[in-house]
Amino acid sequence: MNGIKIFFKDLYKSYIFRLGSSNAVIYRFYLKLYTPKPNSVEAFMDLISKGNDDFFVFQVGANDGMTHDPLHKFIKRDGWKGILMEPQPYVFNTFLSKVYKKDQGITTINAAIGEKDGEATLFKISFSNERWATGLARFDRTLLEQLIKEGRLDKKIKKSRAKPPENKADWISEEVIAMRSPHSIFRDYNVKTIDLLMIDTEGFDFEVIKLINLDKVLPKAIVFEDMHLSESDYNDCKIMLSKHNYSFKRLGPNTIAWLPELEKKIKHEWLNE
Repeated sequence: MNGIKIFFKDLYKSYIFRLGSSNAVIYRFYLKLYTPKPNSVEAFMDLISKGNDDFFVFQVGANDGMTHDPLHKFIKRDGWKGILMEPQPYVFNTFLSKVYKKDQGITTINAAIGEKDGEATLFKISFSNERWATGLARFDRTLLEQLIKEGRLDKKIKKSRAKPPENKADWISEEVIAMRSPHSIFRDYNVKTIDLLMIDTEGFDFEVIKLINLDKVLPKAIVFEDMHLSESDYNDCKIMLSKHNYSFKRLGPNTIAWLPELEKKIKHEWLNE
């Protein structure tokens, strides 16, 4: 019975992703039926997207390109251009590259971001390729070990009916993945301006921001996940961005930062953090 449920679950997911890659169908859906939830990351994106026919997004940690990803709606609805990065080959080849294969303005890169081009070791859940598991991949093995030790994966494992190894040390596997520097990416793809920098890297978000040379390429808006950052790292991040005149708003697990030039597009309540 468990095998049958998994089969139909995978079949349904495959159908949803095929639908998500269909520009004509999904465009009409988002155009006619989608309204972002007030005071959300999506609501912010909706505001800054309006009136910009040449919107460019740079996303680090795209995963499958759809699940829990607010960008998908605007890429499909508003024709955003940009570069989406995902280091995990399975996720990239099975989902992300297929979801955006019809979007000529979108480039997908199977690599992690780093200080220089090369390779790196990624640590991930060994016994599942479901979204909850692939979303936990990270460069620091100890962070995954801590999640396992605290039992914070138990509910997800039970719900997904996954079968982890008896030895919890085997719950984590290693994968050597490609790494690209922002400098080489921006050079190779002639990136001059970024309207939105979107980061979701399981605690590596501040490091990503530091890797971007803000003196050369200054994103008009940045959305990064702050829930895995220490208080000192979060404060240091805000201090660094403040020096470049960013304003901030914290929404759930994310922080939004934007430059003064966007304030004409942002509703009054966004300016009262």
